Amino acid sequence: MVKQNVSIRYGLFGPELWSYSRDIREVFFPNCNDFIEGGCIIGFERYMNIYVCENCNIDRDIWMEENWVSWKEKYSWGGTAFLVD
Repeated sequence: MVKQNVSIRYGLFGPELWSYSRDIREVFFPNCNDFIEGGCIIGFERYMNIYVCENCNIDRDIWMEENWVSWKEKYSWGGTAFLVD
């Protein structure tokens, strides 16, 4: 694993991101470089330096290609979490 700066996302996650983050990412590729959940109150930090596993990134990319569209349609209601840049 290597250390990388990963984006922090603040705000209310829609069900597709919330469910993905809790049910999929944490179980199957917990050390990928997607994003860090920053909570509802926007902070000053925009990135966090964390350990990232290249195999987790590969597994995440494969899962996204095969499942994201149907996953998003299943859970989407239009809410979003946003990245502060």
